[in-house]
Amino acid sequence: MADDDVKTRVGMLVDKYRRGRSTAEIERLAGMKPGHLAHHLKPSVRFGRSPNLKVIERFAAALGAEMWEVSQAFFADAGVALDGPVLTPEQQQVVDTYALLTPERRRIAIGLLDALLADQAATVECGSPSIAQETSITSDT
Repeated sequence: MADDDVKTRVGMLVDKYRRGRSTAEIERLAGMKPGHLAHHLKPSVRFGRSPNLKVIERFAAALGAEMWEVSQAFFADAGVALDGPVLTPEQQQVVDTYALLTPERRRIAIGLLDALLADQAATVECGSPSIAQETSITSDT
């Protein structure tokens, strides 16, 4: 996945609570100017900047989400950890996807990650061909 394809934490939160609504409709319900929410959905949002409390409250109300969840998403996108290290949007996507898996599929996912790590170590140490070059798992298949 290219960096441009990685969603911000706010973007993942909006997707979670979208319920068929467009971004423009969510902005309107939140009493925001058109494009304000869309700005925060871009992966290029600058670190160190987060909206004020009033804006976060409007987002929470429009999404039907808890304040802590919306705050955490905005601050994570700004590079500020509220409790613990900040995950990149790509890392958070892995965590969120893992949480949706059944226990059996979680076991399989961990096995796949272990196999990729072992393959990476063997590739670095021995210069052997990587299984990652031969295997592609995409949502297009």
